[in-house]
Amino acid sequence: YKIVEEIVDTLGGVEVDVPNGIEGLEPGVQTLDGGQAELFLRHRKGYYNQDLGRISAQQEFIESLLLKMAETRNIIKISSMIKSSLNHVETNIPLRTALGYVIKLRGIDGSKFQMETLPGTPAMINEVSYILVDGEEIPKVVERLFLNSDI
Repeated sequence: YKIVEEIVDTLGGVEVDVPNGIEGLEPGVQTLDGGQAELFLRHRKGYYNQDLGRISAQQEFIESLLLKMAETRNIIKISSMIKSSLNHVETNIPLRTALGYVIKLRGIDGSKFQMETLPGTPAMINEVSYILVDGEEIPKVVERLFLNSDI
């Protein structure tokens, strides 16, 4: 979460629609700073559809974050965000390779980003809530998102 906090602050915040019930945040559409983004992303309780609601909120955040990163004025900030991020993760990706991905962000149409939750059925197993993924649907989702995509 430290990486997300730093990236959000570097971008000047990320706009999301905060639901009711997140302690420390007012409900409604607003621009969150890094610390507020962490509260938003860690929030678990109060979604009418449980974890699926949390996933949906996190997907909204990611979409907003990616759109913000793809803005022309923020492209130049991405290299510093990558350098900062590498201080918090262990990876074998060379810095030069990571920075090369910045160039690929130019020209991306953020309105075409797609995210999806695999279809499944809610179930309780040993008093723990799960979504049992429909294995037959996985290839359809992969084809729709990756093979037939124009991004």
